Amino acid sequence: MVNVIDPGATTEFFQGLSLFENRIGERYLTSSELAKFLGMSEHTIRAWRKFRIITPIQFGRSVRWLLRDVLEELTKRRRSNEKS
Repeated sequence: MVNVIDPGATTEFFQGLSLFENRIGERYLTSSELAKFLGMSEHTIRAWRKFRIITPIQFGRSVRWLLRDVLEELTKRRRSNEKS
């Protein structure tokens, strides 16, 4: 016997959820959205990623940024530079 999932139940479960949003309402930003928010160029965002200044979250080939994590990483980096 094969169990069949009720399509209505899965639709209700996923209704209102976005692929790039987590459960507590924080939104994952694209590189261009992050650049606009920080007032930087996309090139700077890519360079910071390359040099591991900020860490993205990857969904397959899609790169996203959780704003809270990016701001935390930049704040930690700034504080460590001030102590030096």
